[in-house]
Amino acid sequence: MHRPASPPIAIALLALLLAASAGAQPSDGPDDSFTKGLGGGDKRFSIAVGAGIVNPDGNSDEEPFFSLALRIRLQSWRGDRVRGYLEPDVGFWQVSQDFGRDDHLDVEVTSAGLGYVVAFGGKRLESFFGAGIGAYREEVRIVGGGVGVVVDDSQTNLGGYLQLGLDYRFADRAAVFVLSRIDFVDSDSFDQQTKLYGGLRFSF
Repeated sequence: MHRPASPPIAIALLALLLAASAGAQPSDGPDDSFTKGLGGGDKRFSIAVGAGIVNPDGNSDEEPFFSLALRIRLQSWRGDRVRGYLEPDVGFWQVSQDFGRDDHLDVEVTSAGLGYVVAFGGKRLESFFGAGIGAYREEVRIVGGGVGVVVDDSQTNLGGYLQLGLDYRFADRAAVFVLSRIDFVDSDSFDQQTKLYGGLRFSF
């Protein structure tokens, strides 16, 4: 029996957190400027390493998900309070299922995306949202009992995604982040991939 998908609930909760954080940012004084924040001042780049869960199609069980993303600051507005980033990223997840005693299915999905992210907030807490496009490579292997590999195939599909999240800076150039993301993919098997993950972000 499949479990209900939990990431959509997390998306709603994260949206409420974003709204609350946007309204709760304290005013910065002369010595507490936004340019000292995670992405302000001379900090034009950041790299993020994350891990979490993915629901591949809205009906399946959640699987582990891993990601790596680079941010490049392109623009800033309102005295560096709002910033725009170009964000290339890669991700990976896999699923394995047994059918009967000897039949087995393995699927590996590797994604590469390019998005635009808008971040806003204060010196410590920063919220962001973004959208992008991506390529998703699916590698499928089915092993039949007694006959070995019966299917060994791969294909690359195109898609797009929406994301929103929070960063909390705990050091001058380091932060923890949590992110919720939905990928819409032109795939027969995994057309809506819902992800919830977090990790560390380092700016330089």
